[in-house]
Amino acid sequence: MVGTASRGEGIGSRLVTAAEDVARWWGVTHLAVATGRATAFYEGRGYTPTATFLRKPPF
Repeated sequence: MVGTASRGEGIGSRLVTAAEDVARWWGVTHLAVATGRATAFYEGRGYTPTATFLRKPPF
């Protein structure tokens, strides 16, 4: 997560690119991320929504 004050500087994009480069080097062919607030960020980098995650808090 990139801090609010640093958003818009390309830090998140560079982090995602670095993670993808490492994954590619290891032969990984698919990546998945779980996010509640950065959907548009990932969609802008070619990720597509594939699931909805539901969680029930402790009761």
